Amino acid sequence: MRRAETAAVWDRHIGAIEVDTPDDDRRTVFATALYHSLIKPCLALDESPFWPTDGPFAYDIATMWDIYRTQLPLLTALVPDKAVELANALLHIGEEEGNLPIGYRMARGADRFSRQGSALAHTFFADLCRLDVEGIDWDWALVHLHNDLRRTYGEDFLLRGHAHPISHTLDLAFGYWCTSVVAARVGDKALVDQFAPLAARWINAYSAGTGLLRDSEFYEGGRWNYSFRLQHDMAGRIALAGGDEAFVAMLDRFFGFGAPAVTQPGVAPTAEEMALGYALDRFEGLNNEPDMESPWAYMYAGRPDRTAQVVHDIVQQQFGTGRGGLPGNDDSGGLSSWFVWASLGLFPVAGQSVFLLNAPAWRHATIRLGNGRTLTVETTGFVEPVAGGPAQYVQAVHRDGVPLERPWLTGTELHEGGHLLVELGPEPGAWGTTHRPPSAVAPAVEVRR
Repeated sequence: MRRAETAAVWDRHIGAIEVDTPDDDRRTVFATALYHSLIKPCLALDESPFWPTDGPFAYDIATMWDIYRTQLPLLTALVPDKAVELANALLHIGEEEGNLPIGYRMARGADRFSRQGSALAHTFFADLCRLDVEGIDWDWALVHLHNDLRRTYGEDFLLRGHAHPISHTLDLAFGYWCTSVVAARVGDKALVDQFAPLAARWINAYSAGTGLLRDSEFYEGGRWNYSFRLQHDMAGRIALAGGDEAFVAMLDRFFGFGAPAVTQPGVAPTAEEMALGYALDRFEGLNNEPDMESPWAYMYAGRPDRTAQVVHDIVQQQFGTGRGGLPGNDDSGGLSSWFVWASLGLFPVAGQSVFLLNAPAWRHATIRLGNGRTLTVETTGFVEPVAGGPAQYVQAVHRDGVPLERPWLTGTELHEGGHLLVELGPEPGAWGTTHRPPSAVAPAVEVRR
């Protein structure tokens, strides 16, 4: 009985997205990725052995660093009630333990994952706030979001304008930007004004001479891996690098365009092999989280064709059904949820309520959103993709029959559902080259009074 009930629940979750492909292996990869994407966070309503009151309880968030970019936006789209439950669980953790967790298990005490990142939950709350979801006390949320920004590396950030490891400077600057969204939601104009210059401190993380992050320690990566994250002020980031051409050249170097092929490590690589690989300062093939946003950075410099090439190769060559079917440690569904979004021709810019558009890997896809609406992604000119084969490029997009010149949807537009018609071709076109994804110094939201 329990097994049958569990199977029925998973059938419903996996059935939330249908993709059209004649290839059974590709269908299996997608279904497996969607399954991996929804295993965590682990929620157990009213079952906390620690908290003094009934309510939402999340007993395994390991870790926020793995899930905040792609898994939580997928959870919000497909199971929004669980996203709200998780948000309230995070606030309870903050209430009981004094901080919003980077990672959390069924235990209390210090968060041993805090070196991975800072202020990561803030992106989740900013997205939920922009969607205007019900069931969250935003005044209560603002208190904990604000307090969390001042803990650990947050003190260095406030006193010195930056914090080391330097990636935390980017985390905290973006955390202030995301918290501004919530402050605007509750009508606290003073906090919005106070947070704007703090959010602008992202620039302190970079070396103007190289356009890369300053020398520092880095968690499971290097400064190249961390230098191309999707910040709220990408226009400023690209200007710091020297403009569009210089920024694209840096990305091309990172992804190895024009460079000789590298030798892939064996099944059990030696320490020397691994050191040689890290010394290349190249994209790691999506085997970890730090640079999973970087293929999409091209779009902010008007080069969606480069995004299409890189994403096509990752989707078609890094995920499979046999040995090595995952490019790295999936952690809590981080890599799998990246695959789900990327193969659908969509990518969430976490915390900014933006979804970038790209060539889908499926002729047709149907996404049954958790709010009862449906988003369909249909293509024309589609050619079934193969590993090692050519990429396809977006020539035009229509949303509900209306031409869409910009290469993104807002979070609200995605959650409204509807019909996307994506025209594809074998060569890059002009679509997406002039309309850049949003870039802002301060959150473009109305302050409620």
